[in-house]
Amino acid sequence: AVGVLAPQPARAITAEQFSQLTYAQVKGSGLANRCPTVESNGTSIPVKPGARMTNMCFEPKSFAVEAETDGGKKEFVTTKLMTRQTYTL
Repeated sequence: AVGVLAPQPARAITAEQFSQLTYAQVKGSGLANRCPTVESNGTSIPVKPGARMTNMCFEPKSFAVEAETDGGKKEFVTTKLMTRQTYTL
């Protein structure tokens, strides 16, 4: 029987959790290209004046491409990111 492989759901991981993993655990897991999550309440991260943020990583949560509609008008439509981790043949 032939099965269809579905992409794995995104797994959030903190920098502390990531630092505990071995190379073998990260290899092939899809975590190497993921940004760690920030555990915080609210919508902002307080940074004291003069402080520096290091090891910043920004990862988009949604993607949009510009497409032309039937009427010739252009608009942005949401789409999926296609990577080795998300495509199927």
